[in-house]
Amino acid sequence: METFPSGFLVILLGVFAGAVVLTLLAHAWKQHKLQRLKDPHRDYYRR
Repeated sequence: METFPSGFLVILLGVFAGAVVLTLLAHAWKQHKLQRLKDPHRDYYRR
């Protein structure tokens, strides 16, 4: 029986971490857009 390839495990963990980061960024962006819809005057002066 061969040993489990550690390189594959590192790649898998990297992909998982990337997916978590992308999910968090998408959620934050969605919340930001919702806040702008609720109060469009607040962002009018902000660049």
